[in-house]
Amino acid sequence: MSGKEKCELCQHPFSFTKLYASDAPSKLPLREFLWGLVVKGSRSLRFGIRVLIVCVTWLCIAPTLTCWLWRISFMRSFAQGAATIAQRFEPVLVLADCIQGLVISCCLICAVLFFSAAWDYMLQYWVALAPTLVPPIEAEEPAPDAQGPLLGLFENAAMIVLLAATMLFAAFLLPFTVGRLALSALANLQPDQAALVLNALANDPARLHSTGVSAPAGNATGGVALPEEFSGVEMSGVAGAIMVFEQVIKELEVHLAQPTITDWAVLVAGYVVVGGLALAGLWTYLAWKVVRSGRRGRGLAWAKHALALAGRQFRAYLIRVGFAAKVVSILLTELALLPIAHGYFLHMCAWPLVHHRPVISFGLSFVLLHWLLGMGFLMATASFLSIARGVLRPGALPFLRDPYDMENEEPFGQLMTAPLREQMARAAGAFAVMACLAVACIHVPIRAASTLAPALFPLRLKLVDALAELPADLLLFHVCLPLTLPHLHIRRAVRQALSWWLRKAAWLLDLEHYLLRPQPGQALAQQGPPRLLGVANGGGASVDANMRGEDADEGEGLEGRLLALLGLLIVTAIATVTAGIMVPLLTGRQLLTLLNVPLRHDMYVIAAGCYLLWATCRVLAWLWRVTSSSNLAGVMRKLGKGLWAGACGAALLVTALGLLPLMAGLLCDLVLAPFRVPPKAMPALLLQQDWALGLIGLKFAHHMVAGIPDGRHGLLGRPLRDTFLQLVWPPLQATALLLAAPYLITRGVLPLTVLPATALHVCWTWAYFVEVVGLLVAVGVRYAALKVQQLRRAIHEERYLVGRQLNNLVPTPVNS
Repeated sequence: MSGKEKCELCQHPFSFTKLYASDAPSKLPLREFLWGLVVKGSRSLRFGIRVLIVCVTWLCIAPTLTCWLWRISFMRSFAQGAATIAQRFEPVLVLADCIQGLVISCCLICAVLFFSAAWDYMLQYWVALAPTLVPPIEAEEPAPDAQGPLLGLFENAAMIVLLAATMLFAAFLLPFTVGRLALSALANLQPDQAALVLNALANDPARLHSTGVSAPAGNATGGVALPEEFSGVEMSGVAGAIMVFEQVIKELEVHLAQPTITDWAVLVAGYVVVGGLALAGLWTYLAWKVVRSGRRGRGLAWAKHALALAGRQFRAYLIRVGFAAKVVSILLTELALLPIAHGYFLHMCAWPLVHHRPVISFGLSFVLLHWLLGMGFLMATASFLSIARGVLRPGALPFLRDPYDMENEEPFGQLMTAPLREQMARAAGAFAVMACLAVACIHVPIRAASTLAPALFPLRLKLVDALAELPADLLLFHVCLPLTLPHLHIRRAVRQALSWWLRKAAWLLDLEHYLLRPQPGQALAQQGPPRLLGVANGGGASVDANMRGEDADEGEGLEGRLLALLGLLIVTAIATVTAGIMVPLLTGRQLLTLLNVPLRHDMYVIAAGCYLLWATCRVLAWLWRVTSSSNLAGVMRKLGKGLWAGACGAALLVTALGLLPLMAGLLCDLVLAPFRVPPKAMPALLLQQDWALGLIGLKFAHHMVAGIPDGRHGLLGRPLRDTFLQLVWPPLQATALLLAAPYLITRGVLPLTVLPATALHVCWTWAYFVEVVGLLVAVGVRYAALKVQQLRRAIHEERYLVGRQLNNLVPTPVNS
């Protein structure tokens, strides 16, 4: 049987009747049911044990071993490394090592993928230049199946750990060891003052594993010493989990600080010495190979010939090594150094917002944060250039190229063929241009805003808000922005605004035929090419000699008008960014002051101002469309409908984003009340904290349980009635019932009895927890009963089902 449920041609659904064996009972006996449970349980147990072994191997053992190899790579001796590892056998330290090992493993895998991709591109380039110089690449054997024997799992894990050990040895242990030995040897050949410095560099242990922090007494790991009351004490409950989490965070924070200048000096010295030794070994190997494979004669001519042949081979290898170093250095510059430099420069440009003096650090977490900031700035600039290229007329301002248009360009081909000096000069020029752009679009507007409204600065930005006791970025970037960004259409808005500005600027500077695209009803050929295209391309002499009169006058003044266009663009950008900083901040502060909300966090103030301005713009745009497209009666009718829809939408938003999160957070707070307050104390309910907690929980519940995707099918993209009935009313009804039932029982029914006040307080404290636990038990029992019925049916069919009979298809005779 094919197992099809319908016809593949006519899509006619089939109907089947299950056929059981003749001795099949109508109800599965208990003995066979229990035996079937044992069989299925054994299969599930084997699968679960396998999954557990896989998870422990890849998520615990391999990362921990990788982290320990990382620590050993920076030790002065293996005895010191063994002593350090022996002191790491604490639960918290092992967990921290596991997390750190996962990060190190991910970095090593990314490095392997990066160098593999670069090597593939270089091989393609070498094959294109000289196919005979590169041996054919053999196909890799497929990895063992995930369902195969466990021996393959352990072999793969051992290979990964061995690969990590090899990379750490080649990248850190060998250079550090050789660098210390070289500096020690060099110190013996230098004068006294230089010898002191070199000895200090050579004898100072590498501190990348402890990040320059001196190890506390009794803890040679360079990490955080566990408190005495924590060591050896079994912690349980929420308090123990919180303490473990805090200790892990402290341990990881120690290892995210920057390395010292001593570490870099020793590492660079080690790389120089290792590179020199590698080149010397390569020359020795090539000379020995030539001598062994050449003629056995003696004489000066033969020696010159052998040395020349070895020199040519050595030069060919040096060219390949240099080519690989060039490619890797350019990729690292473009993908790592430039974004980090842009991030730090943006930090310097934006420091007046939050600091009176810039705070710069070069720790690992700080560098990663600035890399993300620089990459975001580069991607935003690339998107703006792509939009601008789509608005401008083809051929106008040809130096503005679309970064996403790669049809006529081969960036990797240019990476292989262009000289290193040219590419570095191009990268330096790009950094200079982006730095000027950052100054014009960030630093100058911030300075202008701080001059116009000095009372607004510096901003009060805190990642953890004392009002809500939740990270502000968690609320803004996981709740506010996902609900708003799908409805903003930022790219379309920027395109419309840029098109409007270009029309006004082109009209003002008489550049319509050069800058603007033809109107939708007019073809490009009817307007002709840009009159000043030759001058725009830098070829003033290439302008047609027959151009006379007005066109010639326009061509002569093009440079001045383009400079005026650039100045007008800079002034507009400064004014726009300044208004974008000041207006939301002022609006949000006035709104929160009017609502009597405490102003403790300017991120919430800016968010409130942006939401108010966005809603105002949407309402004004809707009013403009209504009043310009209908008569008075139609306008009044549409205004009435719009006001009713706006009132319903506001009520829905208040209910969905205000009342429902508050009730959900309040329920969670009351459920956890017995574990966070003393037995005889009343729980203090912080409504702001409960609202924030409920909002975060409902966000994850909507995405995980309800399966609501972002975009047009989210909260703001459905009809109001469907949104309320499908998304808001069911959780609102359930939450209200869960809150009301224990309150009515403990505050309305139990006081009528003769229970003492202490018993009533205990009942009130534990009522919500007992209710939720009972509900979970009931749901679990119901789910278990359903699964038992399914298991019983599956065991019955597995034991007695022999086939299925097709009902709704007449069999075709054999003779036909």
